[in-house]
Amino acid sequence: MGALRMLQRRARLIIGITLLACVVALPFIMAVPKHYYSETRVLASPAPALALTAGLDGREARIDMQAELERLLSKEVSAAVIERFNLAGREEFNASLKPPSELDTLIAALRARLNGTEVGADGGSDEQTADKVAQAFDAALVVSRQSNVDVIAVGFTSRDPWLAAQVPGAMVETYLARRSAHWEQEVTEAADWLEKRIATERANVDEARAELDRLLGADGQSGADTEDTTAKRLLQIEDRQAELERMRFDIAASRRSIAAALANPDIPALTEPARIETLRGELQDEVRELDRIALVYGDSYETVKRRKARIDSIRADIAEGLRSFDRTLELRDTALEAEQERLGQDAEAARAALGAIRATTPQVRERTDVLRAREQTLSDLEYRQQLLLSQARLAPVSLEELSPPRVPVDPLGPGRKVYLAGTAIGALLVALLIAAILEMRDTGVRSHEQLAHLPHLEPVGLWPQFTRAQKRTMRRDVDRRTVTPATEALRDMLLMLESAHGGRLPRLLTVTAPRGQDMAVPVAGWIALELAATGRKVRLVETRAAGVSPLRHLIGGSAGAKARPDDGIQHLELPKLVTRHGGDVAAALRAVTARGEEDGAIVIVDAPPLLSPGSLRFARLGGPVLLVLRWGRTPRAVVELAAGLLAKLGAPQVYSLVADVQPRRHRLYGFTDRLTVSSRPGLGARLFGQG
Repeated sequence: MGALRMLQRRARLIIGITLLACVVALPFIMAVPKHYYSETRVLASPAPALALTAGLDGREARIDMQAELERLLSKEVSAAVIERFNLAGREEFNASLKPPSELDTLIAALRARLNGTEVGADGGSDEQTADKVAQAFDAALVVSRQSNVDVIAVGFTSRDPWLAAQVPGAMVETYLARRSAHWEQEVTEAADWLEKRIATERANVDEARAELDRLLGADGQSGADTEDTTAKRLLQIEDRQAELERMRFDIAASRRSIAAALANPDIPALTEPARIETLRGELQDEVRELDRIALVYGDSYETVKRRKARIDSIRADIAEGLRSFDRTLELRDTALEAEQERLGQDAEAARAALGAIRATTPQVRERTDVLRAREQTLSDLEYRQQLLLSQARLAPVSLEELSPPRVPVDPLGPGRKVYLAGTAIGALLVALLIAAILEMRDTGVRSHEQLAHLPHLEPVGLWPQFTRAQKRTMRRDVDRRTVTPATEALRDMLLMLESAHGGRLPRLLTVTAPRGQDMAVPVAGWIALELAATGRKVRLVETRAAGVSPLRHLIGGSAGAKARPDDGIQHLELPKLVTRHGGDVAAALRAVTARGEEDGAIVIVDAPPLLSPGSLRFARLGGPVLLVLRWGRTPRAVVELAAGLLAKLGAPQVYSLVADVQPRRHRLYGFTDRLTVSSRPGLGARLFGQG
């Protein structure tokens, strides 16, 4: 609901911005030229003869589609098509043929002035013009491959429908002609090069074969078998040496453990014969039995003595067995050492033999490899020569036309209506954004409901915006008691003021506004006129020297007119009163207030703006203050500041009057005051913010 009201309030702005954008964009939209697009689709495949013989000689009949696309887009093909259709003479592709606009002329003059040259002296050369035409042609040309199949689509965009239909076919024809010519030239050059290369390779093969025959004749053998046998024998010897080294290492470790076992019979060696392991088991049994008997009978028991003798005997047998096993290991280590020395001599002999063999074979092997490589190269060259000669008369690529280009009827892209609609939508969005920003930045007072958080401020009226005629005839209408919107608003405000003040009008009323521009109408003068018209005695204190509202002249009728002597109002000018009281403004105001209380007159002080310098003293006269606010112009922050100042100054009561209200717009804010709920406009006017 709030968004709808916002749209209604800003409808004129939104519609105005949208229409303005459409009007500004319309010439540019109408100037957009129409472009037409046409394309042809062709199927690219190898030459039929190559496809039929594919696989017979190991060849694959295929083409590189990416390379063919690059050839189709080559500068040579594009230049031929440009020359065929004389595109350099068309304004569409040659920008230099376009008559310069005023903006272009101005830019050229500025550029010439900055460069210190004459206008037109920097015109492009023929080569630059040709490059620009080629760039425009490339921008209008579209060449693409249909997914993974060998179908090429060639399209062209132009303002001329006939040209758009002719260029794709011309591109394909020119490409085929250029491709065939290049192919024949490449085949001829390749055949000549291969003939020379084959002759050179044949001479190299003969030379390598003669060198190998000479080397084999001097050596008598290749030595490949002897080298392999010797290498295998050397490998076997080295493996046996490694095995003997491990065996001797194990024997040394066993002998060290035997020495430790002889030093301490209770510690077994790493490896022991089965007999010694049996004796150690008997020793453990005897020791356990000895401990048990000795615990029961003591060491002097005969059986204990026999057990000890038995244990000593077993330990002696174990020591003797270990010494015998150690001698056996020593003999075995000696035999292994002798074998290791013999294998070392054999290894040295095998290495010497292998070195001698290898010293004679590298040259033979190198010459053999060179001969094989040159023979393979010669065979490849001869095969390529045969293959090239067989393809000399074949077309490199075959293009089958799948769909010919047609003269387009409808222009390319969206129409002008679509552009206009897009412009309107974009302008509408921008207008909505501007309207939303204005709504968020709108901090002006538009209703007393926005000031409900200020309890010291009591509303007494909401005045609509008066016309100039209503302002000029206000005095006459008040004197004649004429019923007009302006007089009724004034009387309603006085009624509300009287009700808010306990059923009677205050004897002293200070009328002010936060700022000078907030006093849209002369409220103090109109109040004085209305009270005087009802027969009440009124004194109007005019603070002209301290700052008066620029609309004061509207009190008495036409602009510049002064109040008549018989208007029933006693006009008091503050500068004169201050002069009488020795320059004391407060004393002058107190004297006027005291005199009004004596003779029963109502004193109305037309005070200067509250936030102007020297104006706060008027809020301390003792009577209520009527704070006049201007609808939509007085910021809420200013009102809060003014209310806070009045509260600090001890004003007994502050009444607020919102003037200069625009009823039609005011109703769109959704407030619950009289201007909103009464005399609502029709549905159409409400939707468009009018009425």
